[in-house]
Amino acid sequence: MKAPAIIFMLFAASISYCRLLPGEVAVVCNTDVPGSLSIANLYTKTRKIPEQHIIQLRLGAQAGDSISREKYNSKVYAPVKKALDDLPEVRCLAVVYGVPYKIRRQDSSDENSSQLRQLIVIRERLKDEIKGVLSRLNDPQLNDSKPFLMAVNSLLFKALEKAADQGRAAQIEFMDTVSPLYGSRLSRKMAREEFGIKFYSPAIKSTFSDSDIYDQLSQKHYNYSQRLKRGYYEAAERLYGKLEAYKACRDDIEQIKGIKTGAALDSELSLLDFTNYRIHGYIENEFFRNGQALDNQNAKTLMVSRLDGPGEGIVKRMIVNSAEKGYYPGEKCVFDLQNAAEQGLADAYVRYDSYIQKAADIFSKEGCTTEIEETSELTNAQSACMFYIGWYSPSRYNCKLEFIPGSIAYHITSFGASELRDKQSRSWCPNLLSDGADAVIGAVAEPVLTAMPRPDLFAGALLDGKTLAEAFYYSKPQNSWKVLLIGDPLMTLNY
Repeated sequence: MKAPAIIFMLFAASISYCRLLPGEVAVVCNTDVPGSLSIANLYTKTRKIPEQHIIQLRLGAQAGDSISREKYNSKVYAPVKKALDDLPEVRCLAVVYGVPYKIRRQDSSDENSSQLRQLIVIRERLKDEIKGVLSRLNDPQLNDSKPFLMAVNSLLFKALEKAADQGRAAQIEFMDTVSPLYGSRLSRKMAREEFGIKFYSPAIKSTFSDSDIYDQLSQKHYNYSQRLKRGYYEAAERLYGKLEAYKACRDDIEQIKGIKTGAALDSELSLLDFTNYRIHGYIENEFFRNGQALDNQNAKTLMVSRLDGPGEGIVKRMIVNSAEKGYYPGEKCVFDLQNAAEQGLADAYVRYDSYIQKAADIFSKEGCTTEIEETSELTNAQSACMFYIGWYSPSRYNCKLEFIPGSIAYHITSFGASELRDKQSRSWCPNLLSDGADAVIGAVAEPVLTAMPRPDLFAGALLDGKTLAEAFYYSKPQNSWKVLLIGDPLMTLNY
């Protein structure tokens, strides 16, 4: 049902003049996979994207779902980077069915075994020294069931709260005790912000050379020997404390071992123009909650979406529906909460419940018919749906909604896109697409909850006139990590 003209005009009036345009999109396909180039051609024709914006890769007919880091660098990163050097106007990539969507974790290398042994010695020294500092606090018992840094931070938070309720002498004594954990810079900041001590002077001394060493080597993840030779970890310890040095050392050990080096291929492509970034873990997304950066047509980050799913026919349907369907207030939107607060779940779960509720409120205020499931059960709604956000049922797809053409669905779960092309999978993304949704969001592996796009920001950006890709990047905290957007990047909620 179409909305009154006045409401539609209000929608249109909020559109940013910098909204992503067809001429700013390039399409990446694998010409060795039957159907990949035909999908790329269909998409460019449907969206009037210049033909020269199709980037044709040769990844083999059996490219599969995943690719090694080495092959990604040579067969994907290098040719895409070269092609985009001739297409400076491109701000977004649409990666097509046939291109792998996962980068496998990096294998550990014997060539770094010497550095690994040295790093383990440094890590264990720091760990013992951190425990030594904590032993001087009242009630210094660490929770051994938690990861080490998490347990340390939990204990320190309780000690800080206790010190905040005491007099200035006790607060200075607390700072003197814990300052080795925070270094010269962070100790001063902590004293000022937590206790109002403006001129606290920790016993730890650092030099200008410490700053030079830290700044020069902190982002150069590939050369552990230089870090060790130049005393990077010691400089980090003096400037930012034993906790920061321990974390840097731990992360380098994990990277050498290949831990946390896998990623969603599309998320890695977002950093095509970045150099010397750490492939261990994630990189903060410059577009997250930053509309000004998102509208900057010279921003370094590439937006990347994927035209993919459990079958070539489904992908072509997504393209056609996304281009033809217009959204209007009055069509049903379904929001499925977890009732996290009542269940006593962790703070992050309570926050994401509130984000889903806020997304529902945003749609409701725009005149959309909303249906909210507030219990921990999955929604039993069976009505036609144009927008769905809910959680949490990992690998147990049980959605009864009927998705209308051009609909968007986002189920928050750990492995929603891990089997994106598997028609027999019980994960959410392939099933949502099979059941008619034309755009979905999911993770290829465990991302942790706070890495998932914020539902309220995603909904707000869409209703503000942003494209699907822009809304996704505005709402997702991290790149070089696990989360995929599957759908037409140019799709919008208003025409």
